[in-house]
Amino acid sequence: MKGHQNERNFVGLATDGNHIVCGSENNHLYLYHKGLCDPLMCYDFGRADNTRSALLATDSSSDFVSAVSWKKNSNIVVAANSQGTTHVFELI
Repeated sequence: MKGHQNERNFVGLATDGNHIVCGSENNHLYLYHKGLCDPLMCYDFGRADNTRSALLATDSSSDFVSAVSWKKNSNIVVAANSQGTTHVFELI
């Protein structure tokens, strides 16, 4: 698989059997199909939350997607980063 970064931290990983979602040290979530090397989708957690308060505004260059879970028998994925930002995705 190409695209995601993982050199220092554990990043989340989940699969439904045909697809793989994984977090990355660049604060992105990647979606792959098991038969392809390149990602089908890439979601940037850093651009997703523009309403973050000044108290939570930190240097996001060290943030990473650390948890990923696929809801059993569904197309729902939950992912969170190292700052606690959580998103729910419906993959269609």
